[in-house]
Amino acid sequence: MNETVTDTIAKTQKMASIFDSVNPEMILSLVMGFLTLFIIVRIVSWSLQYLAIKIPFYRLSILQLNTIITHMIYIFGTFWLLYVTLNPSQEMIYAFIGSGAVAIGFSLKDLISSIIAGIILIFDKPFQVGDRIQFRDNYGDIIQIGLRSVRIQTLDDSTVTIPNNLFLSENVASANSGQRDMLVCSYFYFKNNCDISRMISLLEEVTSTSRYAYLKKPLKVIVSTEKFEHGIGVKATVKAYVLETVYEKAFVTDITKRFYEALREEELADQLLSES
Repeated sequence: MNETVTDTIAKTQKMASIFDSVNPEMILSLVMGFLTLFIIVRIVSWSLQYLAIKIPFYRLSILQLNTIITHMIYIFGTFWLLYVTLNPSQEMIYAFIGSGAVAIGFSLKDLISSIIAGIILIFDKPFQVGDRIQFRDNYGDIIQIGLRSVRIQTLDDSTVTIPNNLFLSENVASANSGQRDMLVCSYFYFKNNCDISRMISLLEEVTSTSRYAYLKKPLKVIVSTEKFEHGIGVKATVKAYVLETVYEKAFVTDITKRFYEALREEELADQLLSES
């Protein structure tokens, strides 16, 4: 019992001596150091984002590199700053690790779990900056993978911030997995007695001639029957790749517009069927 009390007193005295060594100059140096670190990260991030705009062919690679570099600057910069400013002894390091970790762990457990999850996301790569993903009700492009959270820019131009740790416990779908091109599906509905062969031919023509089409990957038109309230109809699914994820909706719009125009020119518009 006495040994336990003695050990507790000794540890308390060590911690007290550590905090006694921290003076206002050290605190000011830490504040200025973290501010400088923040400015450096912002400058590097802005420079790489500017470079991504100027070299669009390597845009995704540059944005992914930006995420890795900013993480490394924050992590190693923080450790270096603490070491240089505090100049801790071996006892001080052990004392901080033993006592500080417990206190910080309880008070900042959500933040720490998000930071660890962010590091896991960087190396595991379920998605990358520039990917178009579906997470819960959010669909859009990853614009930033930060230490604490991931930012998604949705198709209606809203920015959604999601804590990193949520991605480790829930399903997330990536439409392009780090590639510039992406598979896009368009759906069309026809009456049961329509000219299927002609519909497929027109869909292939308007899709393959679209300025947004990525023709190095296959284009497919899949036909199936669907049951509607007023009877059986035909559903045509066009599966084609778009050049860049940002053109997804423009690609679908272009296909639909030009297909309907082709139907009117050939007087086949009456073969269309409402989905409902």
